[in-house]
Amino acid sequence: MFKIHRFQDAVTITWSGGKTTELFIYPKNSLFSKRNFDFRISSATIDVENSDFTSLPHYNRLLAILEGKLEIIHEGKYSKLLQQFDIDEFHGSWNTSSIGKVRDFNVIYSDQFEVKFLYRTVQENINLSKTGKFLFLLILNESTKIEGFGVNQYDLIEVDVHSINLPVGLSFFQIELTEI
Repeated sequence: MFKIHRFQDAVTITWSGGKTTELFIYPKNSLFSKRNFDFRISSATIDVENSDFTSLPHYNRLLAILEGKLEIIHEGKYSKLLQQFDIDEFHGSWNTSSIGKVRDFNVIYSDQFEVKFLYRTVQENINLSKTGKFLFLLILNESTKIEGFGVNQYDLIEVDVHSINLPVGLSFFQIELTEI
């Protein structure tokens, strides 16, 4: 089966540049503020034109754009323009800033994990198999049904069985985490 982490029910807090909504954190009783988590899945808005990213020196970061576009600048490394569904991966210790107002999707994870992260749209009904310890799907459709259950945009599906049946037309980010 799977568990639906409803976006509308998730805790949203304000940060200096917008709002962040935590969809999942592991282990369950971890706190982002204490930096005692192995990984965290969230969505945030950047509501100011120029923003500095929080330094997270013991973590890796994956960032995808859900709405809008953003120039991400990794000082001394590279910068690039990210548009809807584009992905950037970087280390949390990098001095990172951005230009642009967006809604983004984030996976922050420790070196204990290897992450497979991609954008997908289902062209024909598929049975998606879980190969890592954790498999999540961030739903991008406004509303749809998966195995008879209604899900909405930005709901996070946690797959806790070997596989899940996905319908034609479903768009999502697939996040698979494997302990290394």
